[in-house]
Amino acid sequence: MPAPIDVFVGKRLREARRAAGVSAEELAVALDVSPDRLLRFECGEERIGASLLHQVCERLKISPLFFFDGFEAPLTHEHELVRNEIEPHTTSLHDIEARRAVDRLIEKIVARRKDRNPDTGSSDR
Repeated sequence: MPAPIDVFVGKRLREARRAAGVSAEELAVALDVSPDRLLRFECGEERIGASLLHQVCERLKISPLFFFDGFEAPLTHEHELVRNEIEPHTTSLHDIEARRAVDRLIEKIVARRKDRNPDTGSSDR
């Protein structure tokens, strides 16, 4: 099963290629890969390496950041536990920046718990 980041980057690759008006065949030739391999990249079935991603950016004239902008990693179980503790107290937050601040706080709480007990990711036993 492909990793979520590989699927996301693949979708962004297809979007960028189409937006630039470049066919899959043209891009495959420019990257010196087969059209089938390019399709596997675009579907997230195969991870695209950094050097190849750099070539894509050069060819399509886009920033590497384009491929990761908007990606949100799946939450870990520990993130879910902390979010469930905090969520009832934050439901009235409609400001996106306040929500992001809460998300950053959750990440810090999870990181501290993992530092205290790296085996389980939690100091609560």
